[in-house]
Amino acid sequence: VVSTQSTGSIVWLSPQIFLMSVSEVFAIIASMEFIYLEAPQYMKSFAMGIYFFIQTIGDTVAILLVLIVKYLTQLPQLGGPWICNNLNHGKLAYFFELLMGLMIINMICLWYYSKKFRPGYYDIRFRVQERF
Repeated sequence: VVSTQSTGSIVWLSPQIFLMSVSEVFAIIASMEFIYLEAPQYMKSFAMGIYFFIQTIGDTVAILLVLIVKYLTQLPQLGGPWICNNLNHGKLAYFFELLMGLMIINMICLWYYSKKFRPGYYDIRFRVQERF
């Protein structure tokens, strides 16, 4: 008897989801601290609003990426769907490889901009302009 049901359990994803949740909390705390340390006094609330807006844009792009990949890989030229309801028939590894490539590009951009960053530069520049 061949089962059409996936034999994997959702319980196997619990540790990964827990680790992603904890890492998201740490990332938000680090981002808030960075914004409060580096933003000028009169821009702190605005900077936090921009941070959360960009976070929302990122979440929306992630949803759109899943929908786009699901739609494009349904085409017969691409060899079958990457994301489907039955994990035994999909090619989910390809989707995670795409995500890995996007994360590597993101890491390179973050590394580049972190090398150009100078702590306190903007705060000092705005303080000097306020005196004159």
